[in-house]
Amino acid sequence: MNNTELQKIAATRVNEIVKILNDKESLDKYKIQTKDLSVMFKIKGQVGGWAQYVTKTGACTLNFNLYLMKDNLEEYTSQVIPHEVCHLFVSKKFPKAKNHGYEWKYYMYSLNLTPSLYHAMNTSNVPTQINKVKYEYKCTGCGMEFHLSKTIHNKILQGQKRICGKCKHSIIFICNENL
Repeated sequence: MNNTELQKIAATRVNEIVKILNDKESLDKYKIQTKDLSVMFKIKGQVGGWAQYVTKTGACTLNFNLYLMKDNLEEYTSQVIPHEVCHLFVSKKFPKAKNHGYEWKYYMYSLNLTPSLYHAMNTSNVPTQINKVKYEYKCTGCGMEFHLSKTIHNKILQGQKRICGKCKHSIIFICNENL
């Protein structure tokens, strides 16, 4: 499947989710207008996607990782895309809500989906924005290996917790690799 076909599939799925959530909204002011929505595919690395809602203009932007989508289309259409669309609705209706708080979980449940913060997609073949040093981590539960960026590694050193998306156990530092 080529990139254009993947982008069409993603855009169609985004529109489906927006329509479902718009139909559930009782007030028009909380609905997402497709004319204000743009979908991009510029993310590299391990991030599946992100969403941004601009309160002043009503502009909505979704950005997805086309590299991850190629190898994980099912997870993308069933989890990642709805996850990010739910963020848009939360940002519009509850601008001060926590990123993955109960409001976001409510929208995920309204789609009959389990709210999940982490994906379990293999990211080893995905190009990253910075390819100089990778930090190797391993899950204490299932043994899955992760290659993290310097930024994420530094956040972990500062106390941020990271868990395996597959089994929810903590991950531990193994070594760093110079590429």
